Amino acid sequence: MGYVEGTWICPVETVVKTGETTESVNLDQKIWLRQDRLVLQAIQATLTNNIAPLISSCQTSADAWSKLETTFANKSHTRMLTLLSTLMKVSKEGITVAEYMQNIKGDDNGSHLMLPNSSSPTKDANVSSSH
Repeated sequence: MGYVEGTWICPVETVVKTGETTESVNLDQKIWLRQDRLVLQAIQATLTNNIAPLISSCQTSADAWSKLETTFANKSHTRMLTLLSTLMKVSKEGITVAEYMQNIKGDDNGSHLMLPNSSSPTKDANVSSSH
């Protein structure tokens, strides 16, 4: 997980060995880059064709993971706020339980709240407010 989390930092490209004055290639960096590319390829292999372009320009697995996390975490948070706002606006006064549940579930245009077990019958006690 260190590659993806960004906690295992890429070593420097060259090093000066003890007792020498010239720089040489850092083999640890080469190994790190190879491993990170494998992790990046594994991430890419798990994505659907419509999601893969999001990380096509990422150079490291940490960059790719961060981009995916940011993209989908924001949408999840926004979706949650939208659902909360919608639920706060729904009123049960003057309508039947079935109409109330239809308002909560959403309309026929795909605007559904995705309630757990929303297809199961709802009892009046589950709909009434305790406030």
